[in-house]
Amino acid sequence: MTTQSKHNTFSDSHVNAALHEQPRSQYTHPSDTPPSGIPTGPEVLHIYVVDEPLDLPEADGPVVESTITPAPEPETGEQETPIPEQTQVAAPSASPSWNCWVLWLALGAIVVLTIANAVLYLPLLFGGASVTIIPDEQALSTVIQVPLSTSPHPTPGMLGGRTLSTLSLMQAKTVLTTGIGHQAAEPGQGNLTFYNAAPQVQTISAGTLLVGKDGTEVVTYADAVIPGAVYPAFGQATVIAQTAITGPAGNIPANDIYGPCCRLNVSAVNSAFTGGQDARTFPMVTARDVANGEAVLRTRLMQSVQTAFKAELAPTEALITPIPCHESVESSSGIGQEATAVTIQLSETCGDMAYDTQALSTLVTQQLARQTRYQLGTSYALVGSVTTTILAEKVAASGKLLLTVKGTGTCAYQFSLFQLQHLAQLVAGKSASEATSILLQQPGVSQVELGTSGTLPPNASRIHVLVVEQGM
Repeated sequence: MTTQSKHNTFSDSHVNAALHEQPRSQYTHPSDTPPSGIPTGPEVLHIYVVDEPLDLPEADGPVVESTITPAPEPETGEQETPIPEQTQVAAPSASPSWNCWVLWLALGAIVVLTIANAVLYLPLLFGGASVTIIPDEQALSTVIQVPLSTSPHPTPGMLGGRTLSTLSLMQAKTVLTTGIGHQAAEPGQGNLTFYNAAPQVQTISAGTLLVGKDGTEVVTYADAVIPGAVYPAFGQATVIAQTAITGPAGNIPANDIYGPCCRLNVSAVNSAFTGGQDARTFPMVTARDVANGEAVLRTRLMQSVQTAFKAELAPTEALITPIPCHESVESSSGIGQEATAVTIQLSETCGDMAYDTQALSTLVTQQLARQTRYQLGTSYALVGSVTTTILAEKVAASGKLLLTVKGTGTCAYQFSLFQLQHLAQLVAGKSASEATSILLQQPGVSQVELGTSGTLPPNASRIHVLVVEQGM
């Protein structure tokens, strides 16, 4: 009998030769005893002829399965073990598992990415050169006035906002004074009344010297014109006088001067004099003391005000700054007064509004875009972010709050694909210095950096032009 196999074919001689290789002593189970007529040798090769998988006994030597259909058992007589002329070794199934498909898909993705990168930088991989261009950039700024509307649906061109609750805060602070006051020595001062017993008017000139009972000299400040007496009343006139000496000794008591003086029918009487003092220095409140105290309090209060207002904001809102507040200041001592310390009390009453930050940025960006086209043309475009700053606020005639807003941004020259290809053609085959000079003369080119110091490839397709915008 002959069996065709796709793997290995064994002849009788091969089988017999293999059977002689197993030693007989390795048969340890009755079922392992070789059939009669099969010679034993040093090694034994176990061969099982099956038509379906079976539970086979363990064997010490190699096992070969055959796909040969076993011969039918004889009806009588002793069973013989057929020796096939050819045997076939079973091969594993040829169909791939799903793991293989996953592996192939992963390998395919890697190959695609590698090819994409290679195509992108193909000019550089095959003797190409890179040219990096930094486009011309211009800084632009604009100032616009934006009306703030508290309507839920503001009209186009207006900025949406809402009014926050009014907030009142008060703080006090005591600071030491830094001023030093100086007080000169002062004479005592008081009133001096003259009486005229004569019927005619009499005048006592300014600077007239009078002496009190204690010997203190008193000098008049002004002329005393005394009317004549009208009996039974005397004529009288009062002027200010001061002592000739300074210090507390000048504070003479009332009636220290009492009686006739100066001329006939004239007498004088003084009131108590005050103000006489020695020279001295003393601590004093200065304007700087009050200002420093106010500044500390103002900083604390504004921080508290901002914290309170920010707690009311939505994530897309911001406060209008500076926050409008009404301020009130009180101090325990006035500027220039004698004091070692002064207590300052500051009150702030603030009311603010919140606005939509994204809406404001959109309005300013649109204005800058229009200004870019007007000033620089369509070849420039805004790059990066736009910065907005509220400069001032005022109430318009319509009653709406009008914000003065400044916007700043950066515009960069925009190169089209055709322009980049044209630049590559201009520098193809040129030296590095020539290429740099040519490119710097082209519109919109600010800086140039070449990836080679030699000559650029003569084929423009091998020159890779890269644009890097600094404002991004």
